[in-house]
Amino acid sequence: MSKQDCYKCGRQLEPGSLKYVIKITAVSDFDGVIQEPENQDIEGEINHILREIEEWPAYELEKDVCQEISFVLCKACKEHFLLNPCGIQDRPVLNNKYSGMIH
Repeated sequence: MSKQDCYKCGRQLEPGSLKYVIKITAVSDFDGVIQEPENQDIEGEINHILREIEEWPAYELEKDVCQEISFVLCKACKEHFLLNPCGIQDRPVLNNKYSGMIH
């Protein structure tokens, strides 16, 4: 098995050492609201959107629906990451009103 490095600090992680795989999945969310087009030609609007979509590469469309990333962290970097995964100053995630919120 090859050696790995911590993605954040770069520390070499020896085979068999403690390390964490962080997986992040970003999934588009639908709140049940569909905005009506400004012009009332709904069929025309749908056809316009379909023509636009045909020009986009499939991977770009997929990224707008679901995207996953993963990386390996050492224990210290994992702890730091989980305290504030979005890096927002003065808003740690653990033990606050935002913890576990989806909407």
